[in-house]
Amino acid sequence: MKKIILFIIVIVLLYIIIKNTKEHYIIKTKPPIQKKTGVCKNGICKKKNSGQCKNSIECASGQCINGICALPNKECQSNSDCRSGKCHVDKGVCDNTCDRSLNVKYGNNCFCDGMCESGRCHQNTCAKSLNDECVNNLECASLYCKKEMETYTKRDKETNEVYDATRESIYGKCECNENFNLPSTLPCVCDGMCKSKKCLYGMCK
Repeated sequence: MKKIILFIIVIVLLYIIIKNTKEHYIIKTKPPIQKKTGVCKNGICKKKNSGQCKNSIECASGQCINGICALPNKECQSNSDCRSGKCHVDKGVCDNTCDRSLNVKYGNNCFCDGMCESGRCHQNTCAKSLNDECVNNLECASLYCKKEMETYTKRDKETNEVYDATRESIYGKCECNENFNLPSTLPCVCDGMCKSKKCLYGMCK
């Protein structure tokens, strides 16, 4: 009888030990709960609307406006939901009219050419105006950074003689490129870009 009681006690103790060990393992290996802060697809997570951003690729909507992820469509609840930064809250739709009176400076966010002082919005950023200092063509609204040739002193490696040489300067100025000859209805920032030599309201005539 004593042996049977002892056997039962051993079985009960083993059960308690196994149960506690299993519960401890589950607690230790349970993954932490992660706070969902974005939209994930195929293992790639992007920020939700109204989340802070530096460029559009960070946003699930594909639009980063004024440092905030915005909606890609016309529906909105606040100004930060719209590409234009303007929401008709009473109607719940964005006002995406290009406001030419804004004159947004170089380097600031934009969504259309007309809102920029230079007349060109490139990758959601206003380009440089005519006569602004530039390093490359893409910085300029006119797509032309004119650089002058400069003289500098150069030493010959073989003879060690010093002589004057010329090279293109690092910095230039944004100017109107009259070699484009763009046809009508294409965007422009100066008359010279157009085949007709007439640029009106950002379009070649």
